[in-house]
Parts: sequence; C-alpha cells; structure tokens
Amino acid sequence: MKDTVLDPWNMTDSTFESPLPDDRWDNAAGGHRQDGEVIPGRWHTYPEMGSGASMWTTPSDLARFVIGVMLAYTGQPDEVLSQDLAMQMLTPQIASHGLGPAVNDDGGDLLYFMHNGANEGYRTCMVAYPKRGQGVVIMTNGDSGDALWREILNSVSVEYGWVSNHTILYVLISIAVALALLGVLLLCKMRTRRRSV
Repeated sequence: MKDTVLDPWNMTDSTFESPLPDDRWDNAAGGHRQDGEVIPGRWHTYPEMGSGASMWTTPSDLARFVIGVMLAYTGQPDEVLSQDLAMQMLTPQIASHGLGPAVNDDGGDLLYFMHNGANEGYRTCMVAYPKRGQGVVIMTNGDSGDALWREILNSVSVEYGWVSNHTILYVLISIAVALALLGVLLLCKMRTRRRSV
C-alpha cells in the first residue's frame, strides 16, 4: 500500500504500521467515549491489518485519496488508478456498493461515492461528487461524532447544492399550520360565546 498508493498520492501522514509508531503519536488524536472520557491508552491497536481497522490517516490524506479517485474517474488517470478501474469502483456491484465505497446517483452530475467509518473513539465520513469535483472528509475523535459529522455534512451538502435546502419551506409550512390552528381555535371560541349568549 505504501509503494502502490500512499507514496504516489503523497499520503505521507498515512500508515498501516501497527501499533502506531511513537514518532506519529503527536499527530494522532486520542479517541473519546460517549461520556467524553479518553479511551485508555488514547486508542486501540487492532489486530486486523487493513484499512478497516489498522490504517491511520488524516483528513488531508484521505482527501488526497478522494481526489485521486475523482480525477481518474473523470479521465485523468495516474500511476495509481486507471480510468477503467475508477469507473468500476464507482459502479454499483452489489446493491449500492461499488468496489469499496457506497455509490449513489441522484441524477445529472450528482453521482457520489461515500464511506463512513467507526472504531471505538472515532467516527468519520467522506463523500465525493466526481462529476462536480467536490467532496468532503470529516473526522471526529469521539463515539458521539456521528451527530457532528452529519450536521457538518448537511451544511456542506446544502452549500454546494448536493441537496436542496428546504428550511425556508419547513418554516413557512410550520407558520401556516400554526395560523390555521389559531384560526380554528378562534372560531371555536367565537361559537362557544354565541351559544352562551
């Protein structure tokens, strides 16, 4: 992986070394449990060798990976990834999963791939739209990080037009419903007064 992917894509802060070497500790955030307590030893060392548990990376390095996949997909392949392989990666193979990430297509230029991850003390998410050349990588160091990355992803999605912002519509509907209920209550009150007269 180091020779084939990490070095060519300049992912110099990423490693599969396990346990994490001492000289990389200053760049590693300690994981936190839901109650905010730091995991004993700051993080777990998992016995599995692979990206699912033993790969250490940074948001910047993961973004370099995402950019490499997007460039190859759009016809700018390099020594790491051919366009053909990138196309296969981002084509659903089983259900909505390509070769690695989940893949969805909301039509037009809204094809996207994504992957979220979770180890004890960490929650992460990456989403990328290769036809737009846009993406986001969000990493948190807490078991409660899902709520945070979802909120950040929602804001980014609205800002970049990946989803529509229906906030104003929801507010207007809520006001209309409240006014309608108020009108019904006033009518009921008026009828009650007429009957008592």
